[in-house]
Amino acid sequence: MWQGEGDAGRCEAAGSNKPEAYSLEYVEAFFRAENHADACRSFAVGACVLEQRIEEVTKANLKFYEAFESLDIAKMDEVWAHLEYVTCVHPGWTLRSDWPSVRDSWVLIFNNTFSMKFELTEVMVQVAGDMAWVICVENITSQQSDEPQQARVLATNIFERIGDEWLMIHHHGSTVMG
Repeated sequence: MWQGEGDAGRCEAAGSNKPEAYSLEYVEAFFRAENHADACRSFAVGACVLEQRIEEVTKANLKFYEAFESLDIAKMDEVWAHLEYVTCVHPGWTLRSDWPSVRDSWVLIFNNTFSMKFELTEVMVQVAGDMAWVICVENITSQQSDEPQQARVLATNIFERIGDEWLMIHHHGSTVMG
C-alpha cells in the first residue's frame, strides 16, 4: 500500500492482498485533478483510510466474539451501542429491538450456557463511511448440558462508528442446515 510523506504518514494496515474498493468521490477527484500526482496521493490516502477502518471493524467483530465466548454480560455491554435502534435476531428467536431488550436476550443466553467456542469462517468485512458490516459463518461448539453441541450459523453483524469506536448496532444469526 502507498507510503506517503509528511502529514499523510504511512499506511501498512490490514496487510490484505485483495483489491480495494474506492468510493466514487475519490475516482471523480482523480479525473478532475490537474495534478494527477497529488490526486494519486489523495486516492492512496483514501484507500489507506479504508484499510484502517476495515482493520478496526475486524477488531470490533473479534471483540464481540470474545465477549460472546466469555459469557460475560459486562464484556457484551462494551461492544454494543446502547441506543434505541439496536436490534438482534438469534437463531429461532423473534426480533429484539432497543438496547434493554437486546441486552436481556444476551443475559438469557449466558445464563443458560456452560460454554461456547467459535471458529469463524467465510468472513467478509465491508465499510461504508461510519457504517460497516461483517458477514461470516459461526462454527459453534456449545454446552448447555452434559453433551457438547455443534452448530453452524450464518451471521450478519452491523457496526456504527460512534466517536472513534465501532459499536455493534445489529446482530442476526440464522442456522445453516446440512
